[in-house]
Amino acid sequence: MGRLAKLVGLALLAACGAPADARRREVVSAITAADAPLIRNRPELVAGKYQKMASDLVDYYRGVLPVYGHDWREGRSELSRSKFALDGPLVLSSSDPHPENFGTLRAADGTWALEPNDFDSADRLPYLWDVRRLCSGMVLVARQSNPDVPGARLAASDDAQQIARAAVEGYRDAILSMAAGGPRVRVVAGSDGDLITADLLQRSLKGWNGQSELTDETTLDANGVRHVIRGVPDPTTPTSAYADLPPEALATLPAALAQYASSLEVPVDPAELTLLDAAQEFGSGVASWPRVRVLALVRGPSDDPSDDFMLELKEMSDSGVGGWLPPGVVADTNPQRVLQSIHAGWGVPDADPRWGATSWLGFDMQVKTHSGGFKTFKVEKAIGALGTPASLERFARTLGGLVARVHASTPETPDMAKRIAAVIGTDPEGFADEQAALAVSYEVQVEADWAGFSQSLQELGPTLGLTPDASEHAPPELTQMFAPPSFGAAP
Repeated sequence: MGRLAKLVGLALLAACGAPADARRREVVSAITAADAPLIRNRPELVAGKYQKMASDLVDYYRGVLPVYGHDWREGRSELSRSKFALDGPLVLSSSDPHPENFGTLRAADGTWALEPNDFDSADRLPYLWDVRRLCSGMVLVARQSNPDVPGARLAASDDAQQIARAAVEGYRDAILSMAAGGPRVRVVAGSDGDLITADLLQRSLKGWNGQSELTDETTLDANGVRHVIRGVPDPTTPTSAYADLPPEALATLPAALAQYASSLEVPVDPAELTLLDAAQEFGSGVASWPRVRVLALVRGPSDDPSDDFMLELKEMSDSGVGGWLPPGVVADTNPQRVLQSIHAGWGVPDADPRWGATSWLGFDMQVKTHSGGFKTFKVEKAIGALGTPASLERFARTLGGLVARVHASTPETPDMAKRIAAVIGTDPEGFADEQAALAVSYEVQVEADWAGFSQSLQELGPTLGLTPDASEHAPPELTQMFAPPSFGAAP
């Protein structure tokens, strides 16, 4: 902890010496405190994350959960204050339900559904944490929609508070329904004019049936054996690239896949996981940009290359939002924490039957299907009919209902929906009004913070003033994996 404090102190010193206000120092402090362990041995990857955050407001929002947590705990703003607060018990939470953390998944029975699809930071938190994070994200979506059509963007922006309110209403109505004995809804179609969900599901079927991940990201050699493409598979995203794994790391991957098989809800024939090829992926995600990520190409049900499939292995860490419960109360390990959360929070436990966990090279690794059929909502797709106020309101309502379902699924508290409903039921309309107004005001703060963050990055350097710890040397294979190749450099 001494080195961590020293690194954070250096960043704060640098920030204090810069012409920046107190808020900028707070933002820099929260971000660098969270990332200091990564900067010790992978500064180039952290620098890539920061550059991505500085270049786009949506990516900034995706990367600043530590700032959200700081603001919540600090208590100086309205973020953590509410007349609808519930001190306990805490809810099952993905902890970061911003709109781009929802997407389509295909269950073991072949059915598709919209689900939360990022549980990296899953933990137990106050229920309003998720409600307010989602609603602020929907305000951001509204204000970033239809970038090439100013009139359409203005219409959505003017409706931002109502869009946020729709998310709250979706949450409120779902919680009240489940508290009264209603079902846990699984979103298998775009209902009530939800064009965004319908579009995601339609594109999912096309991508799955076309096996676009094999077409676009792999190639067959002269012997009919499939390999993962190296370099940049998609020229439109030049920062996302695949590179060779060090031989020592590649050699240990089959054992990690064998261990992964034991974590699955749906048993798999070990032969299906025969490793054909693997590559390290750089430049994916935002908060997880510096994490080790590997694409593993495996044999599938037969030797026919047409049924090969791909898995993504992504490094896990602590949730980053813990501290509300003593260690070990919910889960003893990160894989246990994540797997318990997804199986409880999804509409069905096997929403992605290949989602599991393993350990590799000393890392906890999350493993899931890598498929062109799995479509995540992207703000850049909120255009045309998908970016109208009506479409965004309906999508927000859908997402609010999914967050409510996760909360109601808290394993330790079977009556959680009733407990939350009792608080909301004192003034259902006032609850919606309060959360919507807060979402708008916090999104304004986020936009101001983004400008300050970008300025701080220019003044303090690519890692916000922190420097690697030369006394901590990683093994050679990890050193190579922590340095992005030139074709995967930050933008």
